[in-house]
Amino acid sequence: MNSHILKIIKMQLTDNTNIIGIHGPQGVGKTTLNKFLYNELSNDYNIIILSLDDFYLPYQEMNDFLKDCNNKLYKFRGLAGTHDIKLLYDTLINLQNGIKTLIPIFDKSSYNGFGDRIGYNEVNKKIDIIILEGWMLGYKPIVDNQDMEIDIFNNNLKKYENIHNLINIWIMIETDNLDNIFNWRLSGEPDGGMNIETFKNFMKPYFVIYNKYTISGNKIIVDKNREIIRV
Repeated sequence: MNSHILKIIKMQLTDNTNIIGIHGPQGVGKTTLNKFLYNELSNDYNIIILSLDDFYLPYQEMNDFLKDCNNKLYKFRGLAGTHDIKLLYDTLINLQNGIKTLIPIFDKSSYNGFGDRIGYNEVNKKIDIIILEGWMLGYKPIVDNQDMEIDIFNNNLKKYENIHNLINIWIMIETDNLDNIFNWRLSGEPDGGMNIETFKNFMKPYFVIYNKYTISGNKIIVDKNREIIRV
């Protein structure tokens, strides 16, 4: 999969700063893919890898947002609206223009796992390739949505369109069976992590979204072994 994606990217690179958006479900291997792409491209390009996870709201804002939602899907970070979209947009624009940029550092272990922003890393050089990855990156709002279960998610998803408009190369990975996502994510739980019931409750909101949203356009479909079965 990784080599195939590298070929796709190389064919689409421009002379300007490229922003590569990588959509892929949890556990599909985005982190491994990003390391591979960095190793393959960094000799010829200045490259930076960002995740939607880097741009989660800081603790107090996140806490206030989730309380205001008062929704069973919004008990924890991860869904649309839990990211600082203005900061992400400004970060991408600054990196494009070669302006000194502060990249947020989000510590997921802070506040007993609730998480908090703990600082920034400074980037002060011309960037040729920005890789931005996220499990919901690229999802589009459902027009005239009538499903109240996803109403908050769908409305907040509209805020991400300015980010999507900056992306000039899309890599869209999905799987042939949603059960694969559950098993990938479960196998990634460290020893001493969530028990199975806690884990199922944690994953429920994500699977509501996985079942109701999909990516349009050219997609790479992988099986349970993360092998490409369809492009």
